[in-house]
Amino acid sequence: MKQLPVTRLTLIILCVIILVVVWASGGGSVSGEQHNNDYIMRVSLTPITLIGAICLGLFAFLFRTKNQPLHYIPRVPLWRRYISLCIDALVAMSIVVPFDILIFLLVESLYTGKFSWQFERHGVREYDVSIGMLSVLLAMGWFLFYLSYPIARGRQTIGHFIMGYRIANKRSAVSLAKAMWHNVLGFLVLCVWVISVPLAAFDSKKQLFHESDDGFFAELLRYS
Repeated sequence: MKQLPVTRLTLIILCVIILVVVWASGGGSVSGEQHNNDYIMRVSLTPITLIGAICLGLFAFLFRTKNQPLHYIPRVPLWRRYISLCIDALVAMSIVVPFDILIFLLVESLYTGKFSWQFERHGVREYDVSIGMLSVLLAMGWFLFYLSYPIARGRQTIGHFIMGYRIANKRSAVSLAKAMWHNVLGFLVLCVWVISVPLAAFDSKKQLFHESDDGFFAELLRYS
């Protein structure tokens, strides 16, 4: 599949435009209110939000850097990696959340016999908790895949590209399963950030402690 060559500024502008289209157009939401003994559930999604999420998802996996880096520096400041993770979380959730909402709408349409882009109902159905749990698992699984697939392909996520680094491995070829396991360990390391972040801050290579064992390392890219 043909990739789209872009510069960093172009990427930032395109992402901002798509994110505005996804959420400023009315977006989507799942909410509930408790009034005395009555529970009111509201779910809504706009078609343009779903289309924007699809476009952003395609773009996230098709883009590539227009210029090749001239220098590779095996040391990335932790603040760059943190901002990159926040950017990637925003992009990944902007892609998957509309599909989570769509699941609610589709299940509700099976119950009522009519599909609508929004609904409001009183009371809780037996499947609401199950759909909610499925949506959370889908979002977590998608975020893991979003972070892992570019690494397995030797490329960058949107957050990596904007912050000017990549995740590389001492071996040239990395399987998707290994990249996913690396990110699972990364999530676990972040759960104990009180310990892991100070250790990485004083490490000469600024590596989190799981990276010294699995062959992965963060690499700063210089284009001039």
